[in-house]
Amino acid sequence: MTLRLHDTLKEGKEEFTPLDAGQVRMYTCGPTVWNYPHIGNYRAFLVYDLLRRHLRVSGYEVRQVMNITDVDDRIIEQAAARNYAGVITSIADFDVLKKPIAQVVAKKIPLITINSGTTAQSEQLGAIMHVGQPEYDAGKAAGVRAKAAGAVSLALWIGVVAFGRKVGFTLH
Repeated sequence: MTLRLHDTLKEGKEEFTPLDAGQVRMYTCGPTVWNYPHIGNYRAFLVYDLLRRHLRVSGYEVRQVMNITDVDDRIIEQAAARNYAGVITSIADFDVLKKPIAQVVAKKIPLITINSGTTAQSEQLGAIMHVGQPEYDAGKAAGVRAKAAGAVSLALWIGVVAFGRKVGFTLH
């Protein structure tokens, strides 16, 4: 049986053909961990699990990588609303997190930042401590090196790796 998936660019079903014969690499969305799981979370697991199993039964060697989406702003807002004794967070997106973190700091809830972000950003947010690696600086330097090497878009590369061609597929 031929596997056909919906191609969002061509707006129709296309026969699935991997980049490398006999091998499939999948990059899939995992859970969004900001609240209790719901049917939407379970649907993603089920769809990608079934696809992976189908590909394996069809004889493909499958490597799947699944992200975990951490919607920090909602988690931080909930921590402020519940008056937790403290909040520890990364600074995944400084501009997005400024407002919810301000709610935490305004309630005198101790804030510690970890991993991403800079010490200066942590100080600006009102954190009592920053424990981390220089991820921002390292990431920026990697981006500069990739650009100098001719990279145009990491997202395009992920699309190629995820579904075996330059056009991404969706199962939604």
